[in-house]
Amino acid sequence: TQSTWADRTVRLWDASGEKLEQRLKVSCLVMPTAIDFLPSDQTRAVVAHRDSSFALVDLTTGQTVSSFRVPDLDTGVLSQPNRIACHPTLPLLVSGHEDKFLRFFDVNTGALVHALTAHREAVASLAIDPSGLFVGTAGHDSSLRFWDVSTRRCAQEITAHRTKNEEAINDIAFHPTLPFCASAGADANVKVYSSA
Repeated sequence: TQSTWADRTVRLWDASGEKLEQRLKVSCLVMPTAIDFLPSDQTRAVVAHRDSSFALVDLTTGQTVSSFRVPDLDTGVLSQPNRIACHPTLPLLVSGHEDKFLRFFDVNTGALVHALTAHREAVASLAIDPSGLFVGTAGHDSSLRFWDVSTRRCAQEITAHRTKNEEAINDIAFHPTLPFCASAGADANVKVYSSA
């Protein structure tokens, strides 16, 4: 289990025993906002930071292996990544940002492969389905959107939760083996969807 902290640290936890034990603490120069393990190498994780930078971290040493950042796209404004997910089979990192964008990066090179406006408000969360065919995004515009990974086009949109305190959907998750997806909203509701 991993976590990001406001004290500019990333912590790796061992949850296999009866008691949660901290295994590694990595200090960051900028506050981390999200983290995901690299499926092709479980000793490495990608950490996203508030300043739109990303770091590939070796979890055995705590050292940064490489880093990259979101390129300035004409606006001059850097946008915080709220959630990231590494693709289960491709060297692809997907990030959802405060500026409404969904960005696709090559994990090996750090190059931005594709960027698109994903929601009318901030992208609060995202998840990649276990097959790796779709990315589900949750936005503060009250919608869930499902993106085809190969075409980068929206395959489906669902209006799911009511807005509360300028937030709508806080999380999205896919079941690892069953055809279910769930969302958690600021309206205090959890909804489960079936693709079967």
